[in-house]
Amino acid sequence: MPPCPPEIHPERKHHHVETTGFTLTDLTKVYSTKHRDVVALDNVSLSVPRGSFTVLLGPSGCGKSTILRMLADLEAPSSGGATIHGESPEAIRKAHRLGLALQDPSLLPWRSVRDNIRLPGQVMRRPVPKERVDELIRMVGLEGFQDARPAQLSGGMRQRVAIARAIVTEPEILLMDEPFGALDEITRQRMNEELQRLWAASNATALLVTHSISEAAFLADRVIVMSPRPGRIVGDVTIDFPRPRGRDLLTTPEFHRVCDQLSTLLHAGHDDGADLGGDGGLPATADAGAAE
Repeated sequence: MPPCPPEIHPERKHHHVETTGFTLTDLTKVYSTKHRDVVALDNVSLSVPRGSFTVLLGPSGCGKSTILRMLADLEAPSSGGATIHGESPEAIRKAHRLGLALQDPSLLPWRSVRDNIRLPGQVMRRPVPKERVDELIRMVGLEGFQDARPAQLSGGMRQRVAIARAIVTEPEILLMDEPFGALDEITRQRMNEELQRLWAASNATALLVTHSISEAAFLADRVIVMSPRPGRIVGDVTIDFPRPRGRDLLTTPEFHRVCDQLSTLLHAGHDDGADLGGDGGLPATADAGAAE
């Protein structure tokens, strides 16, 4: 029995507007040394709708984190370009209209949960109302811990703070690079459900980088499967499960069929052969994390 047609949850009707979220056009990244060039990305083109949730799925070295860093204006392409909501990543970053969450939550250890969450507003010199911070603390389930320091929190709790901090200023685009990669499977699934709920209550276009097939299938409207170096798109799968999605979805035959489809694409892209060079890594001068 095929999956039910998508149903629009009341909280996220505004996500389905017919405008472009972000666009990649012939995006290429080459890391060069005096010995050789390593092509991390090779002519990647992609366009996603505004307000959608897209996942980049692939093994280490496929360039998925490089794409995210370019959208965050942390790295420049060798050729090609990227736009977010019709503007350059630089313009979006300078206007403080993006949120960024990484695998390391990077919380300031001397600040409380509340003060870590409100930090982006202070950096922007646009103080976030206390009501907004308290609302996010409730949404991520940290009531009672608002005055705790990061050292007093579990790994999952620290990631909740990081996600709340990333969306506190209501960014137009939310970029996430393996934010739950270091968590155990049970905590990770709970965080996936919380992330879905937070995104559904926002207007953000979301991009998540992950190695996890089940995480991609659970969260995404669309999964882009990438091959190892040189990074290329080898699959583009629309995920049409109704929202909101709960953990009961994980046990359905439909969910397992989607996971099998993604796994087949992932392994086919890997088996096509990747130019990993003699040591399988980046040049010593390049940021290894950036080419994942």
